[in-house]
Amino acid sequence: MGTSKSEGTKQRVNRCLSKMSDRDTEAMAASELESMTRALAPDALPAFVAAVSDARPTDRAPLRRHSLRVLALLPASHPAEAVAPLLPRMLSAALRRLRDPDSSVRAACVDAVRSVAVAAAAAGAAPQVVLRPLTDALLHEQDQCAQLAAALCLAAAVDASDPGDPDLARHLRGSSPPREAPPEQRLQGQARAALPPRQRRRGRRRSPASSCPASSTPSPARIGRRGRPRRRPSRSSPSPI
Repeated sequence: MGTSKSEGTKQRVNRCLSKMSDRDTEAMAASELESMTRALAPDALPAFVAAVSDARPTDRAPLRRHSLRVLALLPASHPAEAVAPLLPRMLSAALRRLRDPDSSVRAACVDAVRSVAVAAAAAGAAPQVVLRPLTDALLHEQDQCAQLAAALCLAAAVDASDPGDPDLARHLRGSSPPREAPPEQRLQGQARAALPPRQRRRGRRRSPASSCPASSTPSPARIGRRGRPRRRPSRSSPSPI
């Protein structure tokens, strides 16, 4: 009975998704899919998520966009305990759209991730469940559009999380890249590493005062009242009488 019910749910979802491929039936199919999302029974949620997440990159942009909008609508329409087991699959389905060439699909991906983060916080899940895949995507994506979409998704997930959660601050501190040394300091380190060991030891033993150039400022004894150096009177030879 459960298998036939899940198959019926998949068939209904696939029928709506196929209607989205046609511009004439796109709006009607989107409305029907949203109504189906709100009226789903708890035992039909896994089959529904599996069918919606099966959108391929070769499908039309409206189909890919509406599948993400439905994923964003699902946590808001059902209890958190019913949606919590499906959150990892929903998040992975949203992350597959980071490289989508259509900007509207990437924007729908951000909304889906925000909804997943809200549902995860309501279910009492740790922030790392949502933030770690987003952080990995942000650090490892090479495409500029995918990096921007991952950054927006991460910002939306952080915004949806509890700001007072210590795990959130710990994860953000641990995921930040280490600070690099200034270029001058890196060049000095490379130059020191290229020296022979004997010259390195000499450089360490040299005192800071010996490396400073000699000062050309006159000594205080030779400075006059007005701050100018005194001139010694010239010793001229006595004139002959």
